[in-house]
Amino acid sequence: MLEITANMIHESLSKEFDLESFGGSDELLLKSALLYEDGMTLEDGHAYIVSGSSFPAKQPGSNGYLIACLEEPPQELANSGAPVLRALNHPSIARLFNSIQKTFQKYNDWADMLAKMLNNGASISQMLIYSAPIIGNPMAVVNDKLEILNAVFYSESSHEWVANDNGKMTLDHIIRMRKVFDYSVNMKEPFLHDDYGYERVYTINFFSQDRFFSNISMDEEYSQFTPSSFYLFRILARYIKRAIKAQINVTSAKFNPVKKAFKALLDGAYIEDSIISQALEEAAVAPKEPLEWICIALAPDDETSLSVPEYLIDSLGERLPGCTALQYSNTIALAAYLRADDDSRRLPENIAPLLQAAGFRAGVSDRFERLQDLRSAYFKAMRAVEMGVSSDSDKMIFHFQDYALAYMLKQAAGCFKTLELPPPGFMNLVCHDAESDISYLGTLRCYLANQMNGSKAAEELYLHRSSLIQRLEKIYSILGTRLETYDEQLYYGMLLKMIPKAIPQIKSK
Repeated sequence: MLEITANMIHESLSKEFDLESFGGSDELLLKSALLYEDGMTLEDGHAYIVSGSSFPAKQPGSNGYLIACLEEPPQELANSGAPVLRALNHPSIARLFNSIQKTFQKYNDWADMLAKMLNNGASISQMLIYSAPIIGNPMAVVNDKLEILNAVFYSESSHEWVANDNGKMTLDHIIRMRKVFDYSVNMKEPFLHDDYGYERVYTINFFSQDRFFSNISMDEEYSQFTPSSFYLFRILARYIKRAIKAQINVTSAKFNPVKKAFKALLDGAYIEDSIISQALEEAAVAPKEPLEWICIALAPDDETSLSVPEYLIDSLGERLPGCTALQYSNTIALAAYLRADDDSRRLPENIAPLLQAAGFRAGVSDRFERLQDLRSAYFKAMRAVEMGVSSDSDKMIFHFQDYALAYMLKQAAGCFKTLELPPPGFMNLVCHDAESDISYLGTLRCYLANQMNGSKAAEELYLHRSSLIQRLEKIYSILGTRLETYDEQLYYGMLLKMIPKAIPQIKSK
C-alpha cells in the first residue's frame, strides 16, 4: 500500500474546501483514513477524521498522525505538532471522510497500475503517459549519452498528455537539458536545478554499481513544484529505474540474444553492427546474404489490454519463418527479413488469420537495411495502425506508405482542429454531403485523383461526362473557385485527405 503525505491530503482538500491548518509536517507519511471514535488511541501513520467537537486528547510523545475536523480544535491539539486541517465551509463529516479516502484511493490506484504495467512489460512511454496527470508536468528520460529515451509533454492542440516518441526537442530545451545534465550527472540524490529565467528542473539520476546509466527529470512548466510533487516523482522514478534495468538486463529464458538486441534497439539503445550480426548468426535467424527488413507492430483492438497472448508470439514464427517477435509494451514488435524478390506487402498477409482470431491489427513499416533503424520502423508501423484504424476500420493490416501522407498532413495541422482548416466554401461541400446522397466531396476527390481528366473520372464514377461536368460546375459554384492553379489543386487535394472524419461530426451537429 502506498503511503501518502500530509501535504497531498492538504492539497486535495484545498481544491474542495476552504481550509484552516495548524502545525505539523507536510512530509508526514500516512497509510489510511479512519473515522475517529471517542476513546480511540491515536496511532502514527493514520489520518483521523473527527466528527463534531469530540476531539482526541494529545498523545504523549507522538505527533505522527493527521487530524481533519469541522470544528475549531482545542489549543492543546492545535499546538501538538501533529498536522490539523479544519474544513471551514461546513461540509458533512461523511463528505470530508470520503474526500480523504478518495485521495488515498487515487494514489494507491496509480501505484498499483505502475506495478502492473512493470510486471506486464509495459513501455516507459506508457508509464510516463499514465503518470503525467498525477505529476502534472513534462517529463523526460535520457541515457548516459543524453539521448532521449522517452518523454511526455502536454499538447495544446489535443489538450492531452502525449509521448515524444521521436526524441526531438527544441534547441533551447536541448541546451537547458545539457546544462542540467552536465551539472548534476554525478549527483546520487535528487537535484533541483533553478536557472533563473527558465522553469525549474527536478532530476533523479540512476546508477548501477556507481556507474550512471540514465536519469528522469520533470520541468516546472504547468504545475508549481510542491513537496507532494517531489514525493510522487520519486515514487515514479523507482518504477522507471526498474523498467530501464529490465530492458538493459533481460534475464528471462524467453529472450535469446537476438530478442535482447532487438528489444534494446526498440528502447533506443545503440548496438554495434558486429554485435547484431553475431547474434543473428549464432541464432541462425537470417541468411548471410544482404537483406532488408520490415517491422510489423501488432496492436490489440482493446487499447486497455496490458497483456499479449503467448500463443500469438509463438505462432508468428510458424507463419513467418525467420522472423523475431517479442512483446513490447502492450503490442508485439516483429522484425522480418526480406530477400530482394520478397514482396513486403504480401508477406504480412500470412498472419491475417492469426490477427483476426486474437483481436489484433498490424501496422507495417517501410523496408529498411540497418537494424539500428528498428525503433523508427516500429513507430512508423504503430502510426500506420493508428491512422489506418481511423479511416479503414474494416482492414486488419495497414502499411505506413498508404498513410504516410495523411500522417504528415495531420502533423502539419498543428494547433488547428480538422474543421478549422478549410475555407467556408469547402465546409459548404461538407455540409452538402452530410445531408445528401450525392457526394460532392467524393466527386471532387475522384476528379483530382485522375489529374482533372473528366473522361477518366466520369468512367470511375459511372457517370456520363456531361453529368460530371454539370456536377463539377455546382461544386465550383459552392467553392467559389474553379481550381485552375496548381496550388489550389494541391490545397484542396490535401484538405480531402484530412477531412474523412468531418462528415460524421457535421451530422452529429
